[in-house]
Amino acid sequence: MTIPKKKKKKKKKITIKINKYIKKKKKKNTDRCIYGHFTVTSWNVRGIRSQAKKIKIFDYVSRLNADIVFFQETHLLKSEEKSLTDSNFNKIYNSCFNSRQRGVSVLLNKRLPVNIINSIIDPEGRYIIIKVVIYNKCFTILNLYAPNNDDPDFFHRIFLELSDLSADSSLIIGGDFNLVLNTSLDRSSKCSNTKPSRSAKVLMDYMEDLGIGDVWRLNNPTKKEYTFFSPVHKSFSRIDFFLSNNSIVHKISSKIHPIIISDHAPISLTL
Repeated sequence: MTIPKKKKKKKKKITIKINKYIKKKKKKNTDRCIYGHFTVTSWNVRGIRSQAKKIKIFDYVSRLNADIVFFQETHLLKSEEKSLTDSNFNKIYNSCFNSRQRGVSVLLNKRLPVNIINSIIDPEGRYIIIKVVIYNKCFTILNLYAPNNDDPDFFHRIFLELSDLSADSSLIIGGDFNLVLNTSLDRSSKCSNTKPSRSAKVLMDYMEDLGIGDVWRLNNPTKKEYTFFSPVHKSFSRIDFFLSNNSIVHKISSKIHPIIISDHAPISLTL
């Protein structure tokens, strides 16, 4: 009689432990849905038409665990948009120009619980703006490829477009801005002209007005790290970055990855 009692007691304890584990696990998964994190990766790929290069790029993006991907300089034609189809990304937005210039894309991972509210796609291959709901929070995301000449009007146009969608949402702006915000920290060469460009001034004015900041720089106030190497000038610069609301920057981490495959480094933001 003693042996069966011991077995019953032991079985009851195991059941209680399993039930506690299941409840704990369910609670953890629920919390993750409510307070979910996601990663945005931005990368000027300098062309993604080659199948071999595309495979390398998507393999690297996968290793970075990206939920949202911003590509710049895709060089895709309108007829080649479907070439970016990938098993991990079920929503893809493209702005094409020609096979040698421009082109931006936004890819959304199928594991990300996202609802699309609205979008603006530039016909000139420069930017894509999408208003989304992710984990019950509203964001306006902007992927841009700025002109490589000093063109303040481009940024006036971008922020005018952005104003139509960005109300009541947090901003995530990323891409290749083709400018530096801090001439002493964001360039490797000692340039005689330490004044910011006209485009940089306009951008910084909008940043101040909208209460948005350079995520990586706010987390690395004095650090020097670069995203692009110019063989012409034989210098490095940080022209790829993310901007987001100053009110949520403390919740965001940002990273610059090695320059690989392209002449630009991929960059990541995790919120």
